[in-house]
Amino acid sequence: MGDHLPLDAHIFLLDYSDDARALLDHLRLEAPDLLSSVVVITPDTEVVARLRHSGIHAACADPWDINAALDVGVERARFVAIFPENPAARADKMLRLVRGLRRLCRTAKLFAKAGTRADAERLYAAGATEVFVVAEPAPSRTGRSPRRSVVDTP
Repeated sequence: MGDHLPLDAHIFLLDYSDDARALLDHLRLEAPDLLSSVVVITPDTEVVARLRHSGIHAACADPWDINAALDVGVERARFVAIFPENPAARADKMLRLVRGLRRLCRTAKLFAKAGTRADAERLYAAGATEVFVVAEPAPSRTGRSPRRSVVDTP
């Protein structure tokens, strides 16, 4: 699962999404020394291979399975980011995961992305440190919603 993962890893990205990729890009530019402390957990074997090739530690596992996270050492985490592509579809899984992570990583900062403000409140109550809400776009004059979304905080 997590071949050759560093014992000093303390930044865990659960699922590999555009937001996780943006965070890695930011670290490459602003704090490259932190990259050796990052572990990405994703079920996509091609993504794992690409990340490893680029020097990022990655484990091929289900990011929604707390036992898989334990297998790669998430209990050492100081920072955990859970940024799925479609947070509304994963709301219940995210809630269970945040509860489990909070029990395992009592002092870690847990960041999550929610599809609605109600989901964000549930994630905060479960122990998330910060939750980013993907706001629903306002309808246009034609009554249709524009395709792009806006990220804000509650």
